[in-house]
Order: sequence, then C-alpha cells, then structure tokens
Amino acid sequence: MGTKFESGEWVGGHREIAEFMFLFLSIGLPTLVAGVALSYADALPPVPKGVYRTFVRFLKKKIWAEYLTATYSEIFCFTFFFAMNAIWFAANYADRVKKVEETGDKIDSKARWQMLGYVLGFNAVLCFSVLIIPATRNCFWMISMGVDYSHGIKYHRWIGIFTIFMVLCHALPYYKQWLAAGTFMKSSFPCFDCEVEESKRRLQNFSGQLALLCCLIIGLTSLPVVRRNYYSFFYCAHHLAIVVVICGVLHFSSFVMWMYPAVCLYAIHRILAFSQSRVAAEVVEMEAVPGEVTRLVFRRSPGKAGHYHAGQFVYLRIPVLSKAQWHPFTISSSPIEYEDTFTVHVKAVGKWTKSLYGLAIQVREERKVPLVYVDGFYGKMSDDFQHYPVLLLVAGGIGATPVISILGKILDCFRNNDPAFEKTQVYFQWTSREIGIFHEFEPLLDAIEEFDPNHTRIRVRLCFTGDQHLGGVNIPTGITLKPLDDTSGIPTRPFYQSSRSVSRQVCLFIVTFLASFISLIMTRCNYPLLGTNREKQGRWPLQRLMELVMMLVGASAAWIVAVTEPKPRSVSRVDKNKFATQYTESCKRSDFGDRHPTSCYSQTLSFEGEDIQFKHPVCRSRLNIRESLADVVKEQSHNHQLQETGIGLWVSGPMGLIHNVETEAARYAGIYDVHYEEFQM
Repeated sequence: MGTKFESGEWVGGHREIAEFMFLFLSIGLPTLVAGVALSYADALPPVPKGVYRTFVRFLKKKIWAEYLTATYSEIFCFTFFFAMNAIWFAANYADRVKKVEETGDKIDSKARWQMLGYVLGFNAVLCFSVLIIPATRNCFWMISMGVDYSHGIKYHRWIGIFTIFMVLCHALPYYKQWLAAGTFMKSSFPCFDCEVEESKRRLQNFSGQLALLCCLIIGLTSLPVVRRNYYSFFYCAHHLAIVVVICGVLHFSSFVMWMYPAVCLYAIHRILAFSQSRVAAEVVEMEAVPGEVTRLVFRRSPGKAGHYHAGQFVYLRIPVLSKAQWHPFTISSSPIEYEDTFTVHVKAVGKWTKSLYGLAIQVREERKVPLVYVDGFYGKMSDDFQHYPVLLLVAGGIGATPVISILGKILDCFRNNDPAFEKTQVYFQWTSREIGIFHEFEPLLDAIEEFDPNHTRIRVRLCFTGDQHLGGVNIPTGITLKPLDDTSGIPTRPFYQSSRSVSRQVCLFIVTFLASFISLIMTRCNYPLLGTNREKQGRWPLQRLMELVMMLVGASAAWIVAVTEPKPRSVSRVDKNKFATQYTESCKRSDFGDRHPTSCYSQTLSFEGEDIQFKHPVCRSRLNIRESLADVVKEQSHNHQLQETGIGLWVSGPMGLIHNVETEAARYAGIYDVHYEEFQM
C-alpha cells in the first residue's frame, strides 16, 4: 500500500490501522462526500439545457460498429475501470519488485511469475470493492451520469466477469508453483495441528480457493441460458457471495476495509427496501382483464414520500404465490392524474404472472384480498422528456406501460397549461397482437381525443396484427390455486418511500459510513482478540471475522434513521372490510359488456359472445419503424430548436422492438435520443 504509511507514526504508532485509515481517507470518505453532495443535487430542479445536459445526452448516445454497440457512458466507465486496474497493477508490481530487490534476492522468471500472481490478487480486491455498487437500486453516481438501475445491472454483470477472471489469474501462478514443487494437496487444505504460521498460510490458501470456487459457481449460474430458464438456481447461487466475502476476509486481512464503502451503500439500499416493504401495501383493486393482463391498483402516501416519476417501476411480492420472489413491473398510471394511487399492469407470460392472473380471478370470486408487498420506486427512464420540444413514444404490447405512464403525465401537463410543455408535440405509436391491451387503456385514449380532437399536439397511431376477439377471463392452463386466507386482520398501509427528504438521506450516509468505520477501527485497533501482547496468534481467524461482523453491525445503524421516520396510517380491519364490500360492487359494475354502452365506436370487439365497441381507429398492419422515424423528422424539418435538443424517443416493449428502434434511430446522426428500460437480471 506504500511504505510511507507502514510505520503507523501518522496514526499514533498503530501500524495495524495505518492501512485502514489510508483506505478510509482515499476511498471511504470520498464516497461519503459524493453521496451527500448528490443527495443535495438530486433535490434540485432538472437542468433543461447547459453543459450537464449536453454531457448526459452525449453519454447516452451509442457507437455503432461492426463488433461493438455501446453507449459513450459504457465506454467511459469501462475505460476508467480498466485504466484504474492497469495503474493499480503497475503500482503494486513496481512496489513488489522494489521490496524483492531490497532483500537482495534475484528476480528470475519463476520469481516474476510468483509476483504476477501476488499482484493480481490486489486487482481482484479492487474489482470486488466496486462489484456490488451497480447492483444497488439507488447507485447515486450512476444516476448522476444518467444510468439508472435497470441499465446499471449490466455493469454489475460485466465487472463480475472481470472479477472472476482476476481471481482465476491470481490463483493460477500459485497452482503452478504448488504442482511444480509437489505440494499441491499440502498447500491447498488447512492444517489444525501445525505451527501457527504454517496453519495460517494454509487456511488462507484454502479460504482463497473456496472463494474462487464460489465465484465460478456464481459465474456459471449467471449465464443467460441458466439465468432465464433456471432463475431459482441463479438466485440461490448468488447467496454464495456471503461465503465469498467471509473467505475473502480470511484470505486477506485488508479485504474487509476494501469492501467497506460498497457494503455501506448496499446496507443503505437493503435497509430502505426492507423498511418500505415490511408492511403490505393497501390494495385498491386487483382485477383480471381480457388478454391475460392483471390490473393492480395500490394506495400511495400523499406528499413526497409517495411521489413517483412517470415510467418508474416497483417490485412486487405476493406471499400466497411465493414467499421469497420479487418481480419488477412498470407503473402505468400518471403521477399527476392519480394523486393517491398508482397502477401496475402485469401480462401473464410465466408461471408467477399466470398464477397472479388466476389469483385476480379468485379474488373476485372469493371476495378476499391477498397481501401484496411493494418495494419502489426505481428507475429514471422519463426524467428528461420535459426538455424535448418533440417526443416520439413507441410501444409494443403490454410493454407499453412505461410509455403509457409518460403519456398520461404529458397529457396532465397539457391540461394544466404547464409552461414547460407549451410548444411540445407528441407522437405516440403503439403496436400489439392483442386488441384487449388497447381496450384496457381506452380511458387514456378517450382523454387524449377529448383534449386534442384535431390531433395537433398528440398524434396517436395504433397498429394491430391479431384478431378482434378479446378472449375470456379464465384461469390459465396448468395453474392450481389454493383457497385464500382471510387477511382482513392483518394491517396494511399506503405505500411510501423511506427517507425521501434530503436531510434524512444525508443522515443515512453519515450514520452508516461513520458508525461502520468506527466499529471497524475499534475492533482492529490493538487486535483485542489476540491478547494484550498478541500472544494468542491462533485466534487470527476470529479477529478477522469479528472485524467483518462489527463493520456490518455499524452499517446497520442506518436502521435507526429508517425506523424513526413517521409512517403513514395503516388500514384497520374495519377499513379493509369496508374496502372489500366496495371492491365487490365496483367489480360488478366494471363488466366489459357495460363499459361502453354507446354505439359511436369504429371497431367492434368480441368478448365472451358479446360485442363491445372500440371507437379509436386501428391500423391492421405492422408498425414500420423506419417510416415512422422518417415521417417525424420530415414533419419537424422546420423546427430549428431540434439542433440543440434533438427528438426524445422513448421506446418500451420487447427487446426486438427496442433494438429495431435503436438501429433505425442511428441513421439520423444524433437527432434521436433513445431512452428505454432494460430488465435483465
């Protein structure tokens, strides 16, 4: 780490904490300051133009090459990451060479090979220190660069691959040395009846190999074919990360300090997530609609704690379906029009979502409401749409929900004469194979038609490639449901986000980082478990594990900030029984046959033998992305403001549609700024 700090004179002669203090000042403290600064910056109003906005627009643009498709932000982050690794490797290698030369030993090829393995271990530690950060749902510096959680998770995967590679490269030179010396088995496994130094060395080797094995298992189960088809294996294997951290602490004494900033950030994220999801959210409506879509409406807390941005998403857990699984779904309602609720639409495509659809049917029949836990709000997909004079919204199927939410907010801003939208023009193009999805969002289409009958500000185009049969509302094949328990006695509450105020966020950062660091330093200083004169060297594993435990205990101090926050009123048994009666009556009134009684609609849909009118024009053809983008550019050719702002292009739906839109938008040399969500775990 540098010979200048090894004496420990600058920390009162405590050599055992010299490196810890240096790492805190160089990594931990800057992370704390950055978190506090960005908490204040996040509360400021968005910047419509200027250097920052130009920089963020530039970072989101993609480079299209034969073997490379990446945004400038991705290239910047990984250039910085690899440069940091290269500098770190060069510095540690030079320091190692200097120390060997000072001893007078000859540096031959064998010695260089050993030094290579030793130094690559420091690179592996560096990778571990940043690996967790992109996996936190509120990674503040990625958000400051315009990279939200749904996109940031790919950084976690990429850094994870490189981390496993570094760990493997760190181990191979040692394996080569052990095999050449014929001591592979002796060096690989621990010894409990050896001298302290020999026992320590072998236990460190064993813990390192165990960490490598766990890393390889995590890496293999994270392959797309395993992750998508056997998610439970992927999910369970990721819990081996706990073993990796424990083994890392046993393998390298400073590993705990290197993990300190990331662990604090992750602790903040987990504490906030648990705080806001430990009580079930108040369910206003749960209904199965044609097309195997489930509509869920939740009560949210008024004020800032319950505020969300259009296009954000939440995680849902329904214990009657699975006690452990959390699934992400985009909010489809406008945060302005619905001030105390938010809506989620879920398409039945997998076992869990099909079970949810069957559960919604069961709820209507049994008049019982299951418990639903919510964690959110996450994502920053829509924050910039108010800065574009021209918006093109492209959606596919039920994946349209983020765009629907954005469109709803834009319509509300138009109605309220928001000055930021005074000259905004919107193009909304939606393609689907199921007419029932259009029918579900017909109230929004009606509101658009009522506000802008001449289509001068909002132009809607619906493309339909299926048949006009809505389909029945039936429990999906292969889904078996159990009778619902009576949950009326279990309190629920309007959903809210924990610690939304700037003061509480700042307090969270300060309490977590300082409490964790103080606990860690107090545990390391003078090695209390090793005795006054450090005569009990055999306890070194307990000493290192105690440091890890105390760091986690200190980080959990953030829980004090979370639990002291005022909570919204929970819904009592009487309130829930009243809701159940109202909900049953509303379900009876919302039968699809009575939804639109007039006869002025241009489309006739079939639902369980009855005809239902759908008044909005539908194009019976596929959506041609190339023509759509060209038409918008042609119509806006007179708009000189686009040279500075560009055209905001929001797309949501299948990845095939997103890739098609990105490919076509790349033809226009930066005119289109493409935004989309990407849920890939």
